[in-house]
Formats: sequence, structure tokens, C-alpha cells
Amino acid sequence: MDTKIMVRWIYAAVVSAVMLASGACSKVESSLLDSVPSSAQVVAVADVELLLKRSGCQVADGAVTLSPELQKIVDTPAETSTAVSSTLRMLVDLYGAIDMSEVVYVSLDPNQDSNGTFLTFMISDEGAVTDKMKEKGVQNTGSDGIEVYAGADWTLAMHDGQGWLIPAGMDSDKARSYFTAPDRKESIGSQSGIVDFLNADNAVNVAVLADGLSGNIETEGRRACFGVKVEDSVIGMHMQLIAPDGEITRFASDYKEIDTDFLNYVPGSYIAAAAFGFTSDFDWSSLATAAALLGSRDVASAVQMAIPFLSRIDGTVAVAAGPAGGAPAIADINLKTWNFTVMAHMAQSDVDATLAQLGALAPHIGASPVKMESDDSGMDAWMLPDGTVIYAGNVDGCLAVSNLGFKPVGDNSMTDIFLSQRAAMAVNIPAGSEVVKAFGMPWGFNCSMQVGESDLNVRFSLNGSSQSVLQALLAQMMK
Repeated sequence: MDTKIMVRWIYAAVVSAVMLASGACSKVESSLLDSVPSSAQVVAVADVELLLKRSGCQVADGAVTLSPELQKIVDTPAETSTAVSSTLRMLVDLYGAIDMSEVVYVSLDPNQDSNGTFLTFMISDEGAVTDKMKEKGVQNTGSDGIEVYAGADWTLAMHDGQGWLIPAGMDSDKARSYFTAPDRKESIGSQSGIVDFLNADNAVNVAVLADGLSGNIETEGRRACFGVKVEDSVIGMHMQLIAPDGEITRFASDYKEIDTDFLNYVPGSYIAAAAFGFTSDFDWSSLATAAALLGSRDVASAVQMAIPFLSRIDGTVAVAAGPAGGAPAIADINLKTWNFTVMAHMAQSDVDATLAQLGALAPHIGASPVKMESDDSGMDAWMLPDGTVIYAGNVDGCLAVSNLGFKPVGDNSMTDIFLSQRAAMAVNIPAGSEVVKAFGMPWGFNCSMQVGESDLNVRFSLNGSSQSVLQALLAQMMK
């Protein structure tokens, strides 16, 4: 894939994750959650009003003026999503008549596309809703105390101070079932642990049913719960696996804590690092299975061949990289334009055996041995056919491989990100850097991910942007 296209996909992924949820949710109206079936696959709560403000929209005098980016979403649904476009248009039209500080999104069955989804919210002014529908030329066709306004893309319903937006064309009996709250024992409102999470002070709270999640983790009835905080300069996400009664599942207890000693060999020129704490009994064959499921037969075969080497690992595996030169050369990612370091903890005997096997393999790929300098004694080195020199040896109890070599660099600014974690990742691209120039990025960014025993945390900020994170990402995505 072209690298600039790849960068745009990254922008799109980040924005899509946030779009449901910028803002700051307070306690959700209990009637809203009582009307959501406990079997719903996805339940999310978002402050749409604050989302609009953080996206650069003008919200004043009971009306919303969309930012150019969001206006493009409304005007060109073919380039985004018809469902997103029509939903945004409808919510903007209803501004001032409904409480948009707490909008609940529900997906009953993701396999049913939009016909398995709806939004629900509290009505703040029923008369205003009626007037807005009349302005659209849409008449009330409901009965039995339920007002129903059927538009081209969505059906709006009101009952007892609560409103619903449901995809147009949905079976009428099915749609009507949403307007009548289920027995509370069968609603999300009965699950105290999930309700507490959905009421947490986050920009967005999303609870996804985790039944059937692979692995040895107990998931029945539990939900993967994502809380997103959105500030002008930072977007943060916190995830836990939560049972209906609030019990938090330890999903990474089979992993070890990361040994941060590897950072002593990560120079300041490196922009990215990742590490994982593996146990000696980790099931590496699952990686080959995953690669096969993704349709990559070559990768699956390579992983399968590497399993004898991988099974020797007992502890931290770390990978780090940084540009070896400047733009535009580093846009072509290879061993000449980028430096890399890989370290994997294993027993000394396993390090020796692996080095011996790598040495035996080297001639078959055209690599030749290189005489080491005195300060690199103890390391093996091979020169590849393209002139790249690869160094390998035992460094602090790890099998270590690099095209830069291994010299201690002292304290590392990324240490706090990796400390006491089971897995972690850090990427920091400075504003105006050669990486920014090479990939045509409007700014740099700082992103970190941390996996603890029972939680996952992600933090994302921009380097060199005067706009808020959300608005800057939207502007880039819609170019």
C-alpha cells in the first residue's frame, strides 16, 4: 500500500473511533438504559453537543452551524457513509428539542447492518420536535400515545419523554418493540457493573458484548468496555473486560511484566518501540493460525518455520526502530533507510543455539561474516548482499539483533510507558521531522499503548498542530 494512503487510513481509523464519542458524559438517564435490551451487542453513550463543538461547529442560539469537514460528510454521503450522513443531519435538525448531551447508540445485531441499530435520547421540548417535523413536511402517523414521524432515511418516534431514531424501512412491529421498555430484569439497566461504566466521566463509553472471544479468558456475559476522554490536546482510551456485576476480568495475567532494560539500547534517534512480556509456555502456533485466517499463506508459513526459535523465548520481546537518514529516502522503508533493534529474552543456551542456527543460515541468503571491532567483541556480524551489516549476540540475557549495533545510551524518555506493563508501544514523531516530511504529514504525533493485567490504555496527541486533536484529524481525513 502507498505510504501516504496508509497514513490517511490511520487518520480515518482514529477519527472513526472518536466520532461516536467526543464530549464529557454525565450520569445517563436511567430510563434510557432501561429501554436497552441486555442482549444488545453494542451500547454506547456520547455527548453529541460537545462532539459538534469539539469538531469546530458553531453552536449558539438554538442552532448548529457545521464545520466545513462535517458539512462535507452531510453533503457527500457516498464518500463517507449514508447512515452517518443522515444521522448527523437529523441530530443537527433536532438540536434544541432533544437532550444531545446524552445520546445512546444501540446495535442489537451487527450482522443486520443498520436495521439492527437505533439511537435513543430524552426529549427536552416535544412541541419543538413536532414543529421541526412539520417544517420538514413529515406528519405524525403514530397511535396509542406514540408519535411517529417517518422520514426518508430515519423514523423518529416519541413516547413518554423519550425519543428514538430508527432506520427507515424497518419492520413496523420490530420498530414498535423498541418504544416499549423491556422488563427491567432484561435490560442493560439491570446490570449494575455495566451501568456504572456507562455513567463514568468519559467523553464516550462503549460496551461491546464479548461472548465468544477466543482464548482462555472467561467472557460469557461480559463486555469489552471502552471509555474515551477527549481534550483539546489529547485523546485517551481506557478498556476493561467487565461482568454485569462489575467484576473486572484479568485478561493478561498469563503474560509477564516487561523488563525495561532493553530501552538502555534504544537511541534517541529511534521514534518507535514495542515490547511484550511472554512466558515460556506461550502458544506461538496461534500466530500461524491467525495469519492463515487472515489469508496470508506466506506469512503463516514463515511463522510456522519460526516457531522452534520463538518457543525459546521466556520474557520480554522488544522491537524498536528509527530513521537512518532523511527525506525522501526514508519513505522507502528498508534496512538501509531505517535502523532497527530486536531483543528477546531467553536462556543462555538457547541464545547460543539460535546464534549458531542463524550463522548456519547466513550463507544461504548470501550473507558473509564481518570482523568485529574490539569494542563490539562477543557480537557476531554478517553483511547482506546489499551491504547492510546485521549484528547479533547476547545482550543482557537476550538474543539481540540490530543493523545499528548495541551501545548503552542511558536513561530513555519512554521508560514510564513500559514500566509495570504486560505489553506496551510508543511512537513519537516530532513536528517538522524528516519522518513528517517523508510521508507528507501535516504534523507529527505522539501515541502510546499500555496493556496491564486487566486494562488497556491508549493516548494520542499531535505535535505541531494549532487545532484540537479531533478537528485536526477530521480536517485531514476529509481532504
